[in-house]
Amino acid sequence: MDRRMATRLSKFLSLVLRHRPSEYGLNMDDEGFVAFDDLVDIVVAEDILAEDAEDEIMKIVDGSSRRRFEVVDGRIRALYGHSSGIRLNLPEHEAPGFLYHGTTLGGAREIAKSGLKPLGRAFVHLSATEEEARAIGRRHCDEPVIIRI
Repeated sequence: MDRRMATRLSKFLSLVLRHRPSEYGLNMDDEGFVAFDDLVDIVVAEDILAEDAEDEIMKIVDGSSRRRFEVVDGRIRALYGHSSGIRLNLPEHEAPGFLYHGTTLGGAREIAKSGLKPLGRAFVHLSATEEEARAIGRRHCDEPVIIRI
C-alpha cells in the first residue's frame, strides 16, 4: 500500500474508532473496543480497501510510532482522541516535571483567556516532550505555540 493510501486508511480508522462508531453500525464497548472483523467489513464496504484489508489495517496498527490503535482478542480501539467519554484503562505513568501542549497562536490566546480545555474531545492532549508537542502542533500550523504545564 502506498503512503497516500496508508494515510487515508489511518484517518478513516481514526474517524470511525474515535468519533463515529455508531454511524457505521459498530457497537463500541465502554473501553472503546469494537470487533476487528466488523471494522474490516466496513473498510471494504466503504471502498477504502478491497483486498488484504485485515493485513493492511494491522500494518497501520503495528507500524505507527505513536501507537494510535490497539488490537486485543479480536477487538480494536483507538488509544486517544475520542470525542466520547470512554474508559481506556491504560497503565498509569509517573508524571514528568513538565508536560507540553502544541497549539496555534489563536488557540494559545484562547487558552490564556479560558484555560486548557478538551473542546470536542474527551481529554486534552499533553506531551511528555516539547518536541512531541511541536510535532502535534504542526498538524494545525507551521509554527505552533508550545505551552509548558
